[in-house]
Amino acid sequence: MKLVALWLATLTLAAVTAASCSVNHRSGDFSCTTSADCSDNRACVDNLCVSTAPIDGGIDNPGDGGSGQCPSPCTSCDPTTKACKIDCSLSNGCKFPVACPGGWNCDIECNTGGSCRSGITCSDRQCKVECTGLNSCTRVTCGTGACTVDCIGDNSCGTVQGGTGKTNLVNCHGRNSCPSVTCGSGACRTECSGSLSCDSVDCGSSCACDVDCINGECGLDVTCSELDCEIDPGFPDFGCSSSLPGCNTCR
Repeated sequence: MKLVALWLATLTLAAVTAASCSVNHRSGDFSCTTSADCSDNRACVDNLCVSTAPIDGGIDNPGDGGSGQCPSPCTSCDPTTKACKIDCSLSNGCKFPVACPGGWNCDIECNTGGSCRSGITCSDRQCKVECTGLNSCTRVTCGTGACTVDCIGDNSCGTVQGGTGKTNLVNCHGRNSCPSVTCGSGACRTECSGSLSCDSVDCGSSCACDVDCINGECGLDVTCSELDCEIDPGFPDFGCSSSLPGCNTCR
């Protein structure tokens, strides 16, 4: 009798296990003959309603959630405010020429060693360039919009060309940064605080040019818009000021 009872218990356990492991592969809620039988965002495939909605995680651009609305080379963006961020740590150091898309405000981060050495070109909107990597930013060219260039890494910002925007600000904080800065026709301010920075600063045709030689860090090749705009007449390496009479012609 014990053997019979054991045998019956084994059969019962097997039946329960088989029932618990069974899978209903085709739910009546998803069975169909045509796509008209399915709810929104589903289509009839092999008599089953399957989803046709995009799957999260398929990102066309790292910053726009897969909508494909960020222009190249933005690594992230806000299409509503036309704000474009270019993070070179996500773009292999931006070894390609970096150009801010027209109509977008750009924040360009050259934050790895040797990044942005094929040139940076700003456009018609606000442009901020941050050269924090060692030997970063060989050439920076401002456009027609407001332009700020922060040269923080040592040996950064080989040449900086100012633009025609209302404000052009170049901050030369890194050692040996900004060996050559040339202003455009817009208002231009160059701040030289890094050791051995600003070998050459040319105010060019700037309507208002300021060159701040902090702790005497400017080189000898500083050219103000006019001789009268030199902070210490006869010593241009002391800097230039647009606050002096006749030195601000911006409209």
